[in-house]
Amino acid sequence: MRYLALDPGVCTGWAVFEDGPGRPPGLPTLYACGVAKEEDVDYEKMYLPHYSVIELPQIYSAKDSKGDPNINIVPLILMVGRYQERLQGGGVHVELYLPREWKGQLDKAVHHPRIYGALSPKEQGIVAKAGNGIAPSLRHNMMDAVGLGQWACKHGKWVK
Repeated sequence: MRYLALDPGVCTGWAVFEDGPGRPPGLPTLYACGVAKEEDVDYEKMYLPHYSVIELPQIYSAKDSKGDPNINIVPLILMVGRYQERLQGGGVHVELYLPREWKGQLDKAVHHPRIYGALSPKEQGIVAKAGNGIAPSLRHNMMDAVGLGQWACKHGKWVK
């Protein structure tokens, strides 16, 4: 089976996980990852996932917000809805998770090395190779998708 994790954004981070030999269903390994603009990748046809997890952007209170949610967050929420609709239309089971549910409030400078460190050497190679073609300012999107997928694996979120 294949599993897709998405971190929506102007350049959406994506990570595909796949069941491997000797691995129980729901505990897949990283197969591919990257970033792409929403209109550039047909995720459900390209990777034919069975399950998907998508980060649902969270609107914080005004005192905790880093900008205007109407400009920064609402468009991302609409994007999540488009991804969800397309994937579910293709028969994919989709679950949405808030950032606080899967990563808490950890800073990316702390969280991303933890994500990378939890990968096998083969998976680290996949991330390193994919990261070579991505602008440094956009790699965090890919790492968040990989981290969301790892979290889904660890906490049994792929198979209900």
